[in-house]
Amino acid sequence: MQFDKFFTKYQAQLFPYRHATFGVAFRLLLDRKHEFIVETGTMRKPEIDHHGDGGSTLMMGDFCRNFGGHIWTCDIDPEGIENCRRHTKDYDDLITYVVDDSLSFLESYPNQIDFLYLDSLGGAGYEAEEAAALHQLEEFKRAEDKLHENSIIVVDDTLIVEGQIQREAKGFYSVPYMVEKGWNIFHTGKKMHQAVLVRQDYRLV
Repeated sequence: MQFDKFFTKYQAQLFPYRHATFGVAFRLLLDRKHEFIVETGTMRKPEIDHHGDGGSTLMMGDFCRNFGGHIWTCDIDPEGIENCRRHTKDYDDLITYVVDDSLSFLESYPNQIDFLYLDSLGGAGYEAEEAAALHQLEEFKRAEDKLHENSIIVVDDTLIVEGQIQREAKGFYSVPYMVEKGWNIFHTGKKMHQAVLVRQDYRLV
């Protein structure tokens, strides 16, 4: 299957929050021929919601079916994992479903990480946002030694405006830490929601 045919199925549903960043991330994933995809915070809602929630696990499963790869998706909520299993049943041979705290999961994950998608924890209000941002920083630190020069990172619910990361972002602490460690912000969404980071300067053809 050609990439454009694959992504066209989702593009309109993702608009306007995640269509551009997911398009870039999947193009990078295809271009680098990566295999190991790790997601924290699964497709947990009872319904499929590409517009509001992204529906990342379903799209990743479809991607792996057409272009190769395997997904590890982790969520601390068993009901969320069961919802994800139901939504992604056509791709369950390509997905390892994990019920666990993401920090524990990332600590014990045995392989390299080619594509890291961080979207666990959440909630509205300062305390919830602060907890989510601190949690994501700890997630990255536990995944850091499993990443490599060609890895791709996507952080969800993260808005960067004119180079400044906004306070409500899940990536408020993790993204500056990544940049300090040599990761580059490759692409950000315009209306909240995601940032894509790579280790080195890179240009899609």
